[in-house]
Amino acid sequence: MNHLLVRGQREVGRRNPPGGGDLQLQTGIASWHERVLLVQAVSSDAPRVDPDQRVTLVPVGAGITRVTLHFGFMEHPNVLEGLKLACRDPSLRGIDPERITFYSRRVMVIASGKVPGMAVWRERIFAAMHLNANLPAAYFGVPTAQVVEMGLEIQI
Repeated sequence: MNHLLVRGQREVGRRNPPGGGDLQLQTGIASWHERVLLVQAVSSDAPRVDPDQRVTLVPVGAGITRVTLHFGFMEHPNVLEGLKLACRDPSLRGIDPERITFYSRRVMVIASGKVPGMAVWRERIFAAMHLNANLPAAYFGVPTAQVVEMGLEIQI
């Protein structure tokens, strides 16, 4: 069974924090599977990225491969199409992107009024706007039927 951890990056040069929930994800699914792809979508300074330069693969070891998908700032990131390009590489042979289970995290912002720094009414507006934001799976072109979301609540 193939599994995929989806990690998106919308801003050029911004890095995700180390760990970033991956340890929690491993505990949540109880085990790693035979093949794991850690996917990162990165926006570049160029408006478009040539399909030949879209994919970077870095073998991590123990059946884990880091897949970096490069998209231009004018392109809408489509992880599924990027993975189809990546799976042409001999090291990923046998992986069918149409049958992968995608794991991603979902952050739920809760306006508590307990954390100093922002007025409660602003916290509530921010939480409502965050709730109405586009889901990561939809933004990155991942089929919703193949997505498992892990939730995290943050109080502001």
